[in-house]
Amino acid sequence: MLRRRFLSHSILLLGEHFLVGCSNAAKKTHISQLGKSFEYLQNPELRSQEIGQQRLIIKNAFIADVTFSKIKWENIQFVNCDFAGGYQIKLDELNNCRFIECNFEAIINWGTQTNVQFLRCKTYGGSNIIGDRGSKNVIHEECEFIGKTEDRNNYGFIASYGEVTFSQCHLTWFSLMGSTALTIIDCKLIGAKILTDNLPNSGPDFDRSTIYIKGSVLIGLTKMINANLTNLTILNTHYESIDLTNATFTGNFHMEQCQGGNTKVLVKGGAQNFTIKNCRLQPNGKEKFRFFIGCSAQVAVIDGLTITNSDEEAEMQLGAKGGTEIINGVEKIYPPRLVKKIIITNTNIRQFNFEYSAADYFLIKDCEFDRANFRQSRYKKLEIINTRISRQIDFTETKVDEQNIEFIAGFQNRIELTDGSNVRIPR
Repeated sequence: MLRRRFLSHSILLLGEHFLVGCSNAAKKTHISQLGKSFEYLQNPELRSQEIGQQRLIIKNAFIADVTFSKIKWENIQFVNCDFAGGYQIKLDELNNCRFIECNFEAIINWGTQTNVQFLRCKTYGGSNIIGDRGSKNVIHEECEFIGKTEDRNNYGFIASYGEVTFSQCHLTWFSLMGSTALTIIDCKLIGAKILTDNLPNSGPDFDRSTIYIKGSVLIGLTKMINANLTNLTILNTHYESIDLTNATFTGNFHMEQCQGGNTKVLVKGGAQNFTIKNCRLQPNGKEKFRFFIGCSAQVAVIDGLTITNSDEEAEMQLGAKGGTEIINGVEKIYPPRLVKKIIITNTNIRQFNFEYSAADYFLIKDCEFDRANFRQSRYKKLEIINTRISRQIDFTETKVDEQNIEFIAGFQNRIELTDGSNVRIPR
C-alpha cells in the first residue's frame, strides 16, 4: 500500500493561517459561508442529487479550518481562492478540476488526481502538496513556487505519485516529484530538488520516473541524488550545476543543446543508452568546476561536447575493466563490465580523463584534447581517427585486442606514456 508522504519538515500547523504571501486573505469569504457550495464540497453525493455533475465554481474563498476527508472532488473550478492550514484536505480523488490564480500555503493530499490544472497559482513556504499513485494529466502552468529558505531540509514539496507537468513556472527552493513522469518545460528553477519514488517509501514495487526537461533555466544546484529513473532527457536548457550521484536507470540518459556548468552524473545502475550531444560547458564562477560521468551504459555517445575556460580534468568512466582488491586480508575479484560501444566525436576538451574504463568498441573521431588519459583501461577494439592530442597521452597499463590509431600529425614533443600497455602509438 502506498504510504502518503507528508514531509516532516513542514511547519504548517493544523488550523493556523499562514499565507504570508497573500495580503488579501482577510478580504475573502471563508468557505463555510458559501452556503450550498460549501455543502457540495463536503457532501459530493448531495451535490450529485441536486445538480448532477454540473461544474461547480468557487470564487474568492478562503479555505482553512474545515476538514474535507475521504471524498471525491470533481468538475470544480476554484478562482482566486486561498488554501491554508495543515492536513484538513485529504481527498480520495480530484478529477477534472481547475485552480485559477489561487494561493497555497498548506499541507494537502489531493488523493488520485486526474485531469487537473493549476493556472497562474502561487504556492508559498513549506507547503507540502501531493497527489496519490495513479495521478495523471496534472498540469501546473505559469505558476510560482516561492520557498522561504535555502535549507534543503525545509523546502516546500510538490509531488504527484504519477504524472505531472510544469510549464512556464518559476520555482525557488522547492522539491518536485512525478513518480512515473515529471515534465518541466520553459521553467526557471532556483535551487531545485528533484525527487523520485523509492524502496523505503513505497516498497519493492516503487515507481521509476521518466523526467523530461526542455527550454528551462536551472540556477544554483539542481539535485537529483539517488533518483530512480527510466529515462532522463534534458534539451535546450541552461544549468549551473547538476548532481545525479547514485542515480539508477532502466532506460536512457539524453542531454542535447545544453549550456551548463558543474555536471556530476554517477549512475549506480546502468542506462541502456547514454548520450551528450552539442553541449557547451564551462565554470560558473561560483564553485570549482567539475565534470564527471560514471556509467555502465550499453551504448555511450558523446558528440559535439565543448568544455571551455577550465583547467580541470573532464572525467568519464564508462564501464569498468575489473580487477582485484584485498579487503581484511581476503582477495575480492571484480569482473569487468564492458560497455558495448563508446563513440566520442567532434569534441573539444582541454584535459580528458578516461581511465579505468572498458568497452567492446571505442571510437574517438574528429576530436581535440591537450591531454588524454586512458590509464588502466580495457578495450576489445580501439579506434582514434583524425584526432589531435597535443601535449600528453597516457595509455599506462591499458590493454587492447585490436587498434586503429591515426592522430593528426606534428606533435614531436608530446609526452607519450605506454608502460604496461600493448597500445602502439603511431610515429
